[in-house]
Amino acid sequence: MALFMEVHTGNVVGEVQTAHQYALEGPGSQAVRYLRYWGNRAREVFCLVEAPSREAVASFCPEAQQSAPEHIVVELPGFVG
Repeated sequence: MALFMEVHTGNVVGEVQTAHQYALEGPGSQAVRYLRYWGNRAREVFCLVEAPSREAVASFCPEAQQSAPEHIVVELPGFVG
């Protein structure tokens, strides 16, 4: 598993909250785990995701939320922060 960072822009905090709830309770893939999310004053929302691949994150996004991320940044495999 590796860690990925999704970056969303615009007024999407509500959508991201819904997506995280879906990831916890919904029928989505157990291989994709949303660990944390936060935003900043520039209306950017960041989601820390654990998944086997970038493709797994990208394919899970439309299931979980209406707003796909603008970027999915690869982090270090097995990174412990």
